[in-house]
Amino acid sequence: MHKDVIAGAELGYLAQLSLILFVSAFVLIMLRAFFMNKERTEHMKELPLDDGQREPSGH
Repeated sequence: MHKDVIAGAELGYLAQLSLILFVSAFVLIMLRAFFMNKERTEHMKELPLDDGQREPSGH
């Protein structure tokens, strides 16, 4: 009986909506990465190696 209820609910529009939301989020993330400032990308690139200690600027 519960299979009949689920089949009769006609939730096909939810699949289309979720696909549209996923593609939109993907495109926005790609655009953000493409137009990101070079200084910010360099900073983010070094984060895994940064232990929080800075060398003195005189050296």
